[in-house]
Amino acid sequence: MNWLELAKLAASLVTPLVVVLLGFQVNKRLKSIDEAQWQGRKLIEKRIALYDQIAPDLNKMYCFCRWVGYWKEISPRDMITAKRDLDKLVNIYRALLTEDFYRAYNDFIHVIYRPYAGRNHDARIRSEISNQMGDRRSALTQGWDPAYDALFDTTEVADFVVLERAYARVMQSLQRSIGLDLG
Repeated sequence: MNWLELAKLAASLVTPLVVVLLGFQVNKRLKSIDEAQWQGRKLIEKRIALYDQIAPDLNKMYCFCRWVGYWKEISPRDMITAKRDLDKLVNIYRALLTEDFYRAYNDFIHVIYRPYAGRNHDARIRSEISNQMGDRRSALTQGWDPAYDALFDTTEVADFVVLERAYARVMQSLQRSIGLDLG
């Protein structure tokens, strides 16, 4: 046997082995990419589910304090419950949301509420009970409970422009946080 025949024989034996090894490496890499895409999809799905939970309560708070939309259907107790539920949700899932959203959320909450109303007291809603937009006592569809008066802090009511900006910022930040940057 000469060197040429030996080289041909070696090449014919090594080629399938190299193809198998390369195929194994490519397959391993493709599985790794597929796993990363699957994890990314699951994260996006979870963030979209969070958006579906967070956005309605943010809108509820905005409508109530801006006196628009369905504000007459929202009781002060609903506002306190919404804050408590959102605080819990946002803090539980803080690691999945961006720091920008967390800051925008806290800024918005501080526009809407006076959060530290004292020991064993709920946050106070920073809104008027009655103004040129309406009277909550007579407009609330399920009826006004006189105890609701104590849930308000009418001394530091946010200007509508400040409220609008804080709401726009928290909603935009929420969109970006879930990977849906619309502009």
